[in-house]
Amino acid sequence: MTVSCNEGAESVCENPIQSRGRGLAATQGPILRGARTRRPPLGTWVFIAIVHVIASSVGIQDAHAVELVGSWTGETNFPGNGFNYTPTAGCDRVAMIFITAEGGTDPVANINQVTLGGQTLTAIQSVDGIVAGSAGSNHNLTWLGYLNDTEIGSMSGNALSITWDQLPDTGIHVQGATYQGVDQTTPIADSASNTNASASTIQAGNVTVGANDLLVYVSSSGNNGATHTAPSGYTEQLEQGGDFSDVSVQRDATTSSTENPTATWSTTQRLGIISAVLNAGAGLALANHSAGQESDAFTESGGETDAELFAFQLTPTGGNQTVTQLIFRLTGISGLADGDWAGVEIIEDTDSNGAIGGGESTAVGGAGVVVQASGTITFSTSFTVTATTSYILRADFASLTDKDTVTISLVSGDITTAGCESGSTTSVTHREGCAYVESMQTWTASLADTWQTQALSGSPYNVPASAVVEVVVRNDSSDSQRSG
Repeated sequence: MTVSCNEGAESVCENPIQSRGRGLAATQGPILRGARTRRPPLGTWVFIAIVHVIASSVGIQDAHAVELVGSWTGETNFPGNGFNYTPTAGCDRVAMIFITAEGGTDPVANINQVTLGGQTLTAIQSVDGIVAGSAGSNHNLTWLGYLNDTEIGSMSGNALSITWDQLPDTGIHVQGATYQGVDQTTPIADSASNTNASASTIQAGNVTVGANDLLVYVSSSGNNGATHTAPSGYTEQLEQGGDFSDVSVQRDATTSSTENPTATWSTTQRLGIISAVLNAGAGLALANHSAGQESDAFTESGGETDAELFAFQLTPTGGNQTVTQLIFRLTGISGLADGDWAGVEIIEDTDSNGAIGGGESTAVGGAGVVVQASGTITFSTSFTVTATTSYILRADFASLTDKDTVTISLVSGDITTAGCESGSTTSVTHREGCAYVESMQTWTASLADTWQTQALSGSPYNVPASAVVEVVVRNDSSDSQRSG
C-alpha cells in the first residue's frame, strides 16, 4: 500500500484521531510515504501510522468430486526394499497400485496376483499386465489395479506382495496412491491400454470421462534415462527412473469429456500406457458461492437484523443427496455471547446473486444452534440437495458493541450425508467498529522539499495490503504537525 501526506496540501491532511473515517485507502504494497518538507529547519519527523484492517478472508481451492488424497509414492528397488503402503484416510476410496517391470525372459514377465495388506487387487485392463517387446529379448510390463474402500478396511498390515507366473529378471518398480469420492460399485468407469515396441509417444485410446470423474494414466519406458512430459491439462504425480522409467499422471479437470492423452517420452523406446477413469460416487461437493463470499456484515450500527454472514454452494453427485447435519465453525470470537445470536438460519439463494431477496424465504436445516464454547453453529434438520444450490447463513444481533468479532468457516468434513463430501469455502470475519493499531516510525529528514518512504509490510508493523493507513507527521524542530 502507498500512502502520502504532503505538508503543503492541508486539505488532505486531517487528524486521523479526530476523523478516522477519512483515512487514506491502501493501494499496492505497504509503503509509508513521508511528508515533503517545504521549509527548513530540518528535524526529526515522527510518523504515527494508524491502521484500519479490513475484514479478512482465507480462500481454499475447491476440491473435485473425485480427488487424490495424499500423494503418489513409489519404490524402484522392489522387492529388495519392499513396499509398504497405507491408504490415506478418506471416504469412498480406492487404493491404486501401479507396477512396472523389465526382463528378457521367455516367456515374457507375467503377473499372477497382487495383494496389499493381504487383500487382492482388481486389475485394470489386464490381470497379467500389458507387455511392450518380445519374449527372449528385452521387454517391459505395465500393470494397474485397485482396492475399494471395503477392501482397504479389511487390510491386515500394509505390505505389497506380487505373485508372478514369470518373474522379470531385470527390475521391478511400484507406485501407490489413494483417491476418494469414487463409486464403490463400479469404481472404474472406463479404461484403455496400449504398447509400442519402439516409440517416443503413446496413447492408450479414447476413454469417456463423466462429470466429476477423474482420469488417471500410468506409463513406462524401457529407457533408464527417459523423462516424461505430460500433455496440457494433465499433471505428473510421480516419475521414477532406474533400470527403466515410469510415471503416474492425472487430468486436472473433472468435467465431461472424451479423452485420449498422449504420454511423451524423451527417447524412442519400448512404451506402455494404461488409462483409467475413476467413476464419481454419490456425494456432495461444497464450493464458494458463485457470487463470492459475504463481506463484513457488522456495519457499526450497534445491532443487525438479517445479517448475511456466510455464502456457499452445494452440488450433489450421483443423484440427490440428503444432508443430516451441517456445522459452521466459529473462531476469533471477541465480545459476543451465545445469547447475542438470534434467528440463525440458512436461506436458499434461489437466484444465486449473493443476496437474500424479498422472494427468497426457504430455510433449510432448521434453527441453527450457536455454542461459542465449542465454536460451532449446528443445523440438525435434514434437507435434500437435488441440484447445485446456493445458500446464505444469516442471523440477528440485537446489540453489538465496538470490536465484537467472529470468523465463520465451513468445510466439507462438517457436512454429514450418506455419501462422500468434498470441497471447501472461503472464511469471512465480521467485526463491529474499526481495528486500529498504532505504530511509530522515526527518522530524520535529510533534504528539504523531498519525499521519503518507509516500508510497513515487515516486522514490527506487518501492515496487510488490504489495510487503510492514516498518518500523523510531526516536526520536532518547528513543533508543527500534519496528518492524513
